Amino acid sequence: MKPGKDNMSEDVILKRAEVENIGFQDDPELWKLLNEFEGQAKGLGTGIKGKQELKKEWDPPFDLRIMRPRAIDLRKFWALTNNPIPPSIEASLGPKIPILINHVITPFALDGMKPKRVWGLGYEFIIDNTEINTVSVIPNDEVLKVANLDSKFELGLEMGGGVSVPENTLEIINNIPSVSLTGAKLEASSSSKFQFSLHLDISLRKVVGAPVGIGGALWKMYRQDERLDRPHTLLQTVVVGKNVTQINCKIRTWAKQAGWLGNKWGAKFWKYEDQDFEISLEGLS
Repeated sequence: MKPGKDNMSEDVILKRAEVENIGFQDDPELWKLLNEFEGQAKGLGTGIKGKQELKKEWDPPFDLRIMRPRAIDLRKFWALTNNPIPPSIEASLGPKIPILINHVITPFALDGMKPKRVWGLGYEFIIDNTEINTVSVIPNDEVLKVANLDSKFELGLEMGGGVSVPENTLEIINNIPSVSLTGAKLEASSSSKFQFSLHLDISLRKVVGAPVGIGGALWKMYRQDERLDRPHTLLQTVVVGKNVTQINCKIRTWAKQAGWLGNKWGAKFWKYEDQDFEISLEGLS
């Protein structure tokens, strides 16, 4: 059976395609980080490296693994508090059952070596079901503007799937067990605005995230000269129709590594094999 094709596998190793040479036209954030990196290197008197060193840096940067996405029914979790569903949710038309989806992508450096310079990862969640709408993607650039790299960060999550940064630390309902996710923790909150507190591990320097297509999501992730062999957590809130019992999805991933401005090199692009998953929503409230 093909890895990731309804085999309930929690961890899928992705097959890497051949490397391609590309420009920066479709990725201004990678170009921006490269400019910043080059400026720092000049300040340290680094200069351009020899051909052999450059050749090593163009070797494939890492292998990727992805986790089968996990879905959490927010209404069912909120029911544990014995509090009513907010009227705004009950009164809404169309898809209205809120679901939190936990995505994880893990790059493994080849031979245990740390990839150098500026690199980027791409992760796209693709579905085709008009009964599913994306509300929020996490993290995004706005979150990282106020969070610190390699830290835990609290977000407020509304029942309808909206996410924002709370002004103050949220009060937790202590008698309700938390939901442990990969790289995150979900807890019920007594806040009048947010029904949930979401603690997220911030492991990326910059993320551009956005809803795309029908119920889909796209993240472009960046780091610079740091270790990357760790899980990177991505979260998405969607609302689904009451008759949806399963989410059929495709996950598309890729990697990029920037070249040297001094040599007018562009970037290297590795596309990984698409993976299909079936996410069960059995028991949806």
